[in-house]
Amino acid sequence: PARDPVAVRALRRVMKRGEVGTRPGRHFGLGLDAYAQATSPIRRYQDLVTGRQIAAALAGERPPYDEEAMQRVAAVTDRADAEARRAEREVERYWLLRWLERHAGVPLEGTVVEAGPRPVVLLDVPLLEVTVPSLAGAAAGDRVRLEAVRVNPRADLATLAPIEL
Repeated sequence: PARDPVAVRALRRVMKRGEVGTRPGRHFGLGLDAYAQATSPIRRYQDLVTGRQIAAALAGERPPYDEEAMQRVAAVTDRADAEARRAEREVERYWLLRWLERHAGVPLEGTVVEAGPRPVVLLDVPLLEVTVPSLAGAAAGDRVRLEAVRVNPRADLATLAPIEL
């Protein structure tokens, strides 16, 4: 199937992150009334705690963590997860900008994924979203050809300019 970067960006913007709570909740996408998520217990403490709670329930035992302890675990681990996600995004963007810096002056193609007052372009290679103010007037979905004029990965800066298709 063809990929529509404008639709993908719009969908990403309306999707909510999962909520961390102490009780199973409804999962709209799966149509389940109760849902809990856990991955590898060696990866996240929150998943170890969830696994322990589920194992105790399946064994007919009393859960090892009460409501208050679960709330503390959820609060601490949710903050740590948010910080880890932020750091991961920053590192990924830094390396994408390093790639872009090495390809300054090379024609790059992309799609305008947001027209707004500050147009955003998703570059085909690398898959990097960049704000390109000089494309004011472009419409979402427009294909554009750009070149990197100035890139400073440490400052999270990328200045791209349009070139003729």
